[in-house]
Amino acid sequence: MLQPNSSRRFFPRKTGDASPLGQLESAVMDVVWSSEGRVQVADVHTGLPAEMRGAYNTVKTTMERLVEKGILSRIKQGKAYHYQAAVTREELERRIVSSALDRLVDQFPQAVASFFSQPEHDLSEEKLALLLEAVERRRESPND
Repeated sequence: MLQPNSSRRFFPRKTGDASPLGQLESAVMDVVWSSEGRVQVADVHTGLPAEMRGAYNTVKTTMERLVEKGILSRIKQGKAYHYQAAVTREELERRIVSSALDRLVDQFPQAVASFFSQPEHDLSEEKLALLLEAVERRRESPND
């Protein structure tokens, strides 16, 4: 019987492709993705829901962190920075899921295989169909 290995733990990194976005980061990206073209911090600040708005500097810091994570890009025009999404919502979701699954498969290959082949919780038919579709697409184009 396989003994548990206490040194094998899953710790997601704090980067744009390894962990889900925080609540404010998600709200900021919703504003950016729904905007046409580039935005400034003030645009995002006023576009946030009232309960998420907070301080202007908090929004600015959040946007700078999203730039560091490669989720936003920025250019300087005059004295102000203009931001735009560096990835689409779908690309970011794929990066997050792919990175998390890669690490899980590397660290716990048997547990991951067991999870998908014999899930202990209810895995809906819809989710199972999506997983099977993804596996089939991967088999058809292994070099992507």
